[in-house]
Amino acid sequence: KNILIVDSEHDTCELLESVLLAEGYQVRTAATSGDAMQAIKASAPDLLVLNLIMPDAHGFDLIEFVKSRKEIKSTPLVLITNQDLSEEDMNALNGQIQVTLNKGILSEQNLLEELKKTIKKM
Repeated sequence: KNILIVDSEHDTCELLESVLLAEGYQVRTAATSGDAMQAIKASAPDLLVLNLIMPDAHGFDLIEFVKSRKEIKSTPLVLITNQDLSEEDMNALNGQIQVTLNKGILSEQNLLEELKKTIKKM
């Protein structure tokens, strides 16, 4: 599986990348939604791990981009966020999100374990 991690927090990207590489996945990272869009155009991922809070755009913009491209619109998404999502936000995501992991609540180890469990289920 080819996984794209999109998070502006370098430490989070590095941590997730090292764990997923150790599990045998191919991993790419992007720090901005613009970088993520370029990475997606270059090679469509099998899974997108996304932090909704981005410096250059809201993560929903990247999700809309994914939904607009026929070759990747069914790509599963895993959200990693520090915020609780409103019902309106969840409706906007339109069922594409496999799981939302709150890194403000979960310990680093629990976050990694939940991510690994989610990927194995897919």
